Amino acid sequence: MRPGSKNAEYFGARNSASFISVLGLRPGLAFLRTGVALPARMAGFRSDFESAMYECLGWLTLLLLAQWFFGNLYEAVALMPSLMSIIELKSGIGEPLFKKKSASPVAYYVLAGPLTLAFVFALTTVGLLQQKPDTVYLLALCILLLVAAGLTFYIVRNINLDLFFKTQTDLIRARKLLDKWIFLNYVRLSIAGTSLIISILWLRIAVISNR
Repeated sequence: MRPGSKNAEYFGARNSASFISVLGLRPGLAFLRTGVALPARMAGFRSDFESAMYECLGWLTLLLLAQWFFGNLYEAVALMPSLMSIIELKSGIGEPLFKKKSASPVAYYVLAGPLTLAFVFALTTVGLLQQKPDTVYLLALCILLLVAAGLTFYIVRNINLDLFFKTQTDLIRARKLLDKWIFLNYVRLSIAGTSLIISILWLRIAVISNR
């Protein structure tokens, strides 16, 4: 090989690189490399977005369960002890306890209940489809919420509509209805507390520990 051949090859390659750069092929090649990597980047972005939505639903579910638990706790502590006295006063003037349904505690739960069920069912569906090991907590939460929903339906239909929205002329019967409502509300409070604990355990395992 002649001594100048290496130099010629070097300068030829350098000139070719400059020529490619002038023609705009180098940016084009970079664009092609970016295009090849774009699907992987989009998949990563989609995965991050799904994880963020999953976590957001989890925290919203926890907030709704806390609202449910502390709402029932407030009824047990502040409302139940004086409720019979209020019913007796209302009965004496010929009025129901609540003239409008919007003034009763039902209005406090009318949106929270269905939203909690929808969020938990959505989280459980995602967990089952992706075979997440922590989905057992969500399944337990679904069972508890379904029991609580059935119990609430029974309480509203058989006790609340009568005791709270009709004038009570028979106070002995009203007392029996109230005692039944108090007992079932304590049962519902225990379900709400258990659901809240399970949701905290699930969040700790599924969300916080995976960060």
